[in-house]
Amino acid sequence: MVGGGGVSGTGGHIGGARKTDRRPIVSGHGFGAALHRWPIAILIFVLAVLRVGVLGRTLSASFNPVDFSMYYCAGLTLRHGENPYRTEMAPLAKRLGLEKGYTVQTNDPPSFLLAFEPLTLLSPHQAYWAWQAVSAAAFAASLFLLLWPGYSGLGGPMALALAGFAILFPPVGNNFVIAQSKMLVLLPLVAMMRFMERKRDGLAGLMLAVAVLLRVFPLLLGGYLVLTRRWRVLGYTIAATLAGAIVTMAIMGVGTSLSFFTAVGSLSSERWLSTTSNISLMAFVSRIVWSLFGSAPGPLVEFVRRASVISVDLVVMYLVVRATLSAGRDDREWRVFSLWIVASVMLSPTAWFHYLLLMLIPFVQMACAANRGAVRSRTLWMAVGCYLAIGLTSDVLRLLSQHPQLIEKFREAESVSLLIAFVAVYWFAVDLPDRPLSTKA
Repeated sequence: MVGGGGVSGTGGHIGGARKTDRRPIVSGHGFGAALHRWPIAILIFVLAVLRVGVLGRTLSASFNPVDFSMYYCAGLTLRHGENPYRTEMAPLAKRLGLEKGYTVQTNDPPSFLLAFEPLTLLSPHQAYWAWQAVSAAAFAASLFLLLWPGYSGLGGPMALALAGFAILFPPVGNNFVIAQSKMLVLLPLVAMMRFMERKRDGLAGLMLAVAVLLRVFPLLLGGYLVLTRRWRVLGYTIAATLAGAIVTMAIMGVGTSLSFFTAVGSLSSERWLSTTSNISLMAFVSRIVWSLFGSAPGPLVEFVRRASVISVDLVVMYLVVRATLSAGRDDREWRVFSLWIVASVMLSPTAWFHYLLLMLIPFVQMACAANRGAVRSRTLWMAVGCYLAIGLTSDVLRLLSQHPQLIEKFREAESVSLLIAFVAVYWFAVDLPDRPLSTKA
């Protein structure tokens, strides 16, 4: 997703020729100029709407609850006064007709299960469509906050075109196909960013607290607040998170709530780390170590794996902290904020393809900056390459659906896409252009 043309940071001669103002035929500038035209923007958005129609028809053609099954079974177990973290879900799922979904064991945060519980007052089918409606509303609100010209500074055609690209982004469709919950993380993080723009520190902190209570991994953004010295936002985040946790324990019970930590501990087991669907940095590095040492277990291999994971995690955090300290409190275009979002996904014990939905925040911020000529060329094209790589990976995996072994091997491309996203957003955070250029048509 790009806005206008990027700015090359070199400004030198190419192939010994004298520097000129000529632009290449295929360039970010040309692409960005095209997106400022209403006919092209409308075409892109219409294609996105057609894609939504196809997706809706596919979902309605056959009831495929997938991750919703776990949410519903865990929420119903909780409503019946039982501990969802210590209850086998498969028998309940079979009685409810949800056995085709994911029903192994819940590891969702207590506050999320408590928030989901009211949907279990509906039948599974009714609750499924209510859940999809909630996700769709959250996504629509996220796009509005990200792209509305009054917030983003984009022109109408550009905002509409980028909305179309966002809808076509494969992780968006994947969230609906498997009935996932990441739309409810995207919305509070976007709202947090907009509230910080307007110095509404209390509401910004509340939004981060909501994201943390629902999914935990956005907790890493607390580091962003510390290093950028946004103390009021941090204080409100801590207070709201503690209040939410206390309310959750008061309703669910302390024992049931604390059982979550036992369940979530299993996410770092070999069972979860070895699957190529897990795109977290811990899982990706672990699989590399296991592939190098073969299948032979042992304390030496485990030591190497743990040391490798810690080393790579420290490198990522060093780069993130370095970029943050360089930017200081003045986080222009939310470059560093975007970097912390990518890092929170990478450093989570588990992350899946649908987590890449959160890349919409840095992608849109890069597009807005590019529209003002405030992005270097390498950053711009790395972001475009990441968007296309994610889409291509999704298409190839769909073509390989009848070949499970090939899918397992090729799925590593999803982890590589996340690494590409990190590089693009890191460059976005630290690689400012020498001078701004207007690229608006």
